[in-house]
Amino acid sequence: ELEDHFSGLPTSVQIDVTILVRIAILFMCGKISQSHDPDEYIQDANDVEGMEDHMDAMKQENSQEFQGNQEIVRIANYLLRKLQNRSAKGLDWNLRPTEDQMIKILCKFSCNNFSIWDDLIVSHGMGVYPLGAILNHSCQPNCVIYYHPETHEQEFRCIEDIQAGEEICHSYIDLAADSKTRKEKLQ
Repeated sequence: ELEDHFSGLPTSVQIDVTILVRIAILFMCGKISQSHDPDEYIQDANDVEGMEDHMDAMKQENSQEFQGNQEIVRIANYLLRKLQNRSAKGLDWNLRPTEDQMIKILCKFSCNNFSIWDDLIVSHGMGVYPLGAILNHSCQPNCVIYYHPETHEQEFRCIEDIQAGEEICHSYIDLAADSKTRKEKLQ
């Protein structure tokens, strides 16, 4: 039933479901571990484990985003069950993330993703960059985020002198927007 409706879903939902299924498969292949040593920096999917998710706040507010994440997990679980019924080889179904883990993954992505822009400010997609995710927001940032055109690697470019020990901040929002709009987007 859901498979028939998958193509009718909004593109953003299809993308989220696809990403979530792929992440679940990475768990089941042993490519992402359930535990992660926070003292060891590895730039891979395990870095997502330590990211903020704001899941409790979303759950308390019973926000549309949280409800949407629950629906995405429901669809992803349906597709994973279909895959399991086909006896996909090389997958350890005991490592399959739980529903709560999958919701948490989606919450982490929604809190920590970046639009990948080119020099002409054309969006080429979204990405999660663990190092960039630890930077805080400022309406008077001291750096901007830049993406290498071929590799999409994230770079931080200083827009003013930064003193030793000073926090590096970028803007989470469009600074050209009026104050009211910026405040709403930061909520």
